[in-house]
Amino acid sequence: KGSKKAPKNRPGQQARRMMNAKIYGDDANHIKAAKKDKHKKEKREKNSDKASSAQAGSVHPSWEAKRRQKEILDKAKDVKGQKIVFE
Repeated sequence: KGSKKAPKNRPGQQARRMMNAKIYGDDANHIKAAKKDKHKKEKREKNSDKASSAQAGSVHPSWEAKRRQKEILDKAKDVKGQKIVFE
């Protein structure tokens, strides 16, 4: 019946990527995706810098109300009354 050949296993992900990069060059899907992700990340970082500088002075109204409430309660705790002494 002839010699039995062992079936070839599928190459790993890294090997498949290398083959696709060799065949398709910059048009390989994994290279396109990497460029797209890098561009998105740069854009996000640029926007987050603008947003963080704009938000530094303003906070959510409920946060501001809670902060004011805490300040009022802290002031109320500092007030000391006089002891009443019964003779």
